Amino acid sequence: MRFKYINIVYFLVVCFFSSCIKPFDYQNVEYEKSVVVDGLITNEKKEHLVKLGYSSPINLSDNIPLTGASVWIDVSDGSTISFFEVEPGNYKTAADVACIPGYSYTLNFNLPNGETYKSTVEKFNAPIPIDSIYIRYAELPTETSGFNEPGIQFFIDSHDESYNSKYFRYEWEATYLIKTPLTSYYDFDFGTNTFFPRTTYVSTCYASDYNSSLIIGNSLDNEFGRIAELPIHFASGESYKLKHRYSLFVKQFSISQEAFSFYKKIKESNESGGFLFDKQLGSITGNIRNPKAPSESVLGFFEVASVSETRRFFNHTDFNKFIAPPPFKFYCNFQEIIETTDDSISYYMNNYNSLRIVSTSSYGTPAQLWSRECTDCSWYASTIKPAFWID
Repeated sequence: MRFKYINIVYFLVVCFFSSCIKPFDYQNVEYEKSVVVDGLITNEKKEHLVKLGYSSPINLSDNIPLTGASVWIDVSDGSTISFFEVEPGNYKTAADVACIPGYSYTLNFNLPNGETYKSTVEKFNAPIPIDSIYIRYAELPTETSGFNEPGIQFFIDSHDESYNSKYFRYEWEATYLIKTPLTSYYDFDFGTNTFFPRTTYVSTCYASDYNSSLIIGNSLDNEFGRIAELPIHFASGESYKLKHRYSLFVKQFSISQEAFSFYKKIKESNESGGFLFDKQLGSITGNIRNPKAPSESVLGFFEVASVSETRRFFNHTDFNKFIAPPPFKFYCNFQEIIETTDDSISYYMNNYNSLRIVSTSSYGTPAQLWSRECTDCSWYASTIKPAFWID
């Protein structure tokens, strides 16, 4: 649950009117300062975070941190979970905590001005496992060209035999392997104009992408409480990210009906084109209230969610059943490899930008140099293999 999702639109008709009357002056829009809450507690045993802030004027993108608050959670067993401010507007638990099935949790916070805020009572249910992650060929329209783009669609299935959980939110992380066309076996010291064997190669790297939009689903239409064929992530068939090995990690949050309704409104708001005849959603408030001023608009949501997660690895052969092998990230022409002698390496390294030493004449062949783009992925990805990675 992130502030970037709570993107409240103050004025939806700007684009509709600005082209036919006069340019819109956002500085004249009346600004209502509202408390913004971003809180999540789960069954993951870790330090949990609550973010507090004030909404910002329309010409600013970030919320204003709310500092100096007293923050805590009341648990239905009579215990309390305390939070401490670790940086402006960010409040963390002092130790690792985890929700317990059947317990209920209520967020409270007091502001330095004496105002008090309280969430509704949120019950925690046991986590629901993800059954599988799988892929299919798909064609989706692009945002720019309007044409369908071929690629790989990732789906998940899950189910709840008890049917206690019906509403879900999802997050994903995709990690992929990068291999350059050639390996740079030697590094170069510009201070001494000498070359030497690399101790760490820069031709194999790892990089990750994360979901940037809300993904929600429900099992209301399935009598067995199943989430079936839910599209989680789409990767373009032209993307070099699918060229070698690919890992998709998915987290499933079992959430309340109220949380699902809140996220659905935000999703509809963020996907709106902002025209006069769009559905007018009004102020998207959550489950936080000021008991002394019930009509006060408080933005955001305190979410109590059970989390389950799974990871699956895919090889290029899995993708090649549906799409042709994608090209490398950069165009690499082998005819552009520089072949020279060892005593000329320093000349090329000092006079041509972004070269890497592929090999020297140690083995009776000419020394070879090629572009950074085709031999070194460390400048845009990491050479450190993730702890979870399986070759």
